[in-house]
Amino acid sequence: MWGGWLVALVERLEADSRRPLAAALYEAFGFDPATMRTPAGSLLAATPMAHLRDLAVAALEAAGLTRDAAATAIARQWQPPDPVALARPLAPLRPLFRALRRRGHRIAVATTDDREPTERTLASLGVEGLIEAVVCADDGIAVKPGARAR
Repeated sequence: MWGGWLVALVERLEADSRRPLAAALYEAFGFDPATMRTPAGSLLAATPMAHLRDLAVAALEAAGLTRDAAATAIARQWQPPDPVALARPLAPLRPLFRALRRRGHRIAVATTDDREPTERTLASLGVEGLIEAVVCADDGIAVKPGARAR
């Protein structure tokens, strides 16, 4: 989900600015375009969307755009991914979560995504009623549990 989103963002920004920006953005986000992989712990994998946006502005500045030009390009081209359309579970989540709950496990979600898309995604996956707590980036968390501060 994230790799395809970043590639599309880079394409829009390069067209908008008429400059090669891919290398700077991929490096800043910790993305490997050769494998289309987002390594665990990379900024792309574990950073709130608002911080990714700031990071993108800084990467464009590092690539030679002025601060104003970078901010303007990001304002024009920034389109957060739609996790409802893009997220694909790797297991049948509803039966899994039900089985865990029957065994007495409590289920929570901690994410660096924002609350609104997180809640839409959980609803689309049919698991929102099986989760006891949801903590999101715009709730004020700094990073995912176990991730290092950025």
